[in-house]
Amino acid sequence: FPYATLFRSFLASLLPALLIFLSLYALLVFIGITTQSSALGMIICYLIATVISPVLESRETFLFIIIQSDWGRSFLTGLYWIFPQVQDFSRISADIIQHKAIESWGPFINTISFASVFFALSAFIFRKKEF
Repeated sequence: FPYATLFRSFLASLLPALLIFLSLYALLVFIGITTQSSALGMIICYLIATVISPVLESRETFLFIIIQSDWGRSFLTGLYWIFPQVQDFSRISADIIQHKAIESWGPFINTISFASVFFALSAFIFRKKEF
């Protein structure tokens, strides 16, 4: 059945979207517990997904032209590897659907690490807080 292959690749392409949701939800939970405001967490997650991640993704072609110092470039590259890489996952999802090889597993490791750290911090802070 040709549809079975398409269906499996479509289901596999949902994994990157799930990981992005997981990482942004971890940040949302952390901000919600620390500030007791869900609105601030939603705004920050929205900014990461729509502004920060695309700008950091295109840092080599856009920001590195403006920033000439090695320190500034290293700082931006560090930020790129700290934040969840939303733009990379959209490309990875397209590659999975088209049966192409995944170029880098870095975004998976980065996103799982980001979510783990923020869920652990949230659990630690939640246990210490008195409501």
